[in-house]
Amino acid sequence: MSRRSFLASKPVVTVLTVSAMLGMVFVAVFLPGAIPETRVRLRVDTDKALESPARILPDKVIELTEFDPHDPIPRRFVRTAILRRGDSLFAGLLANGLGASDALTVVRTFESVYDPRRLVPGNELIITFAGEGGPLREVSVRLGSTTSISVTRDATGVYAASRVERRLTREPRRVSGNVANSLYGSALAAGVPINTVVRMIQLYSFDIDFQRDIRQGDFFEVVYERLYDEAGNYVRDGELVFVELGVGGRAYPYYRFKPSDGETDFFDPDGTTARKSLLKTPVDGARLSSGFGMRMHPILGFSHLHQGVDFAAPVGTPILAAGDGVLSFIGYDRINGNHIRIRHVNGYMTLYAHMSSYARGMTVGHRVRQGDVIGFVGSTGLSTGPHLHYEVHHNGRPINPATIEFPPGRVLEHDELSRFRTERLRIDLLREELS
Repeated sequence: MSRRSFLASKPVVTVLTVSAMLGMVFVAVFLPGAIPETRVRLRVDTDKALESPARILPDKVIELTEFDPHDPIPRRFVRTAILRRGDSLFAGLLANGLGASDALTVVRTFESVYDPRRLVPGNELIITFAGEGGPLREVSVRLGSTTSISVTRDATGVYAASRVERRLTREPRRVSGNVANSLYGSALAAGVPINTVVRMIQLYSFDIDFQRDIRQGDFFEVVYERLYDEAGNYVRDGELVFVELGVGGRAYPYYRFKPSDGETDFFDPDGTTARKSLLKTPVDGARLSSGFGMRMHPILGFSHLHQGVDFAAPVGTPILAAGDGVLSFIGYDRINGNHIRIRHVNGYMTLYAHMSSYARGMTVGHRVRQGDVIGFVGSTGLSTGPHLHYEVHHNGRPINPATIEFPPGRVLEHDELSRFRTERLRIDLLREELS
């Protein structure tokens, strides 16, 4: 079985054949009354349809009365293709051996469980025939590593659609090593998947300055999951389970745990989250260009208190909400340009200035979570170049976000702490087994 693009697998046809095929499609789509009723009929539970007329019924099927149920079933013949930008399911079926009538029937059946307009580039199309040149048996579209939509045609000519979920087995994997030039490069070289490395760096960004704190010889350990299908084939990497980073002789271990009343997070051995209440750097990959404190204003030319920190970054770089909170202001003024203020718990407020634009959905009163994109770096207002001006205020007083120790996002207590200790012990035993 080989993957082919639609164009690569499309047979050479004459202009007359193409014209005839497009004519069939036009008649089928725009003039449905022109199709004889004896060829296609829908079997629908009318009682259910009356109860919920706007709902597409899951038992909707299409029967083709012209199909000969006595035909023997020869060997399978399979074609595969990858959806590209601009491709549709109907076009893909035509390009891979289906006639216009069969392709239209498959699309209509497919719609009973999934909207084909939601298909995206990269989805895999698998078409199975009963032998080369034989009738269609199945059309399957893989939506991801675990989910497929299947349209089958049985020996009596009945089409039916279903959603297929593959069961995956999780297997833990442990990787450890020493830092050479950078944590990112060293972890990748040791075989840690890139998404896991990024997640690890995000966790430690609250405590570690990766430009100044990481030194050659520091160590790391990662335990993460790998997912396999029922046949034992590797599908994809799963969740991060445990991570430890040794910096300057001090170890920072974190364990994955899901409290009964919250989302999965990472906690140190005492049950304190890695996540702090506020981010010190709410923009990825930025360079600190101006610190907190008294300075000469670069445009106005007089000394004043710089109430925040500036991060130089390209225009359009996403700006993240520093913590959970509610937007208290969004708008423009001649100093800050496009800017947002977010009110957080415990008397904290953050400000993000000189944005080029806001993220969709940002309005006063909108609730955000830490790490949500709220806008994009720009140079609006009184600015000498693209950067984020970031301020943190506590009880109305500006504070230096680079030096303040923000409180943890959560500390486990009572029964939750007991549950966490049990999970921590399980993970530590797993680490020993994998060593």
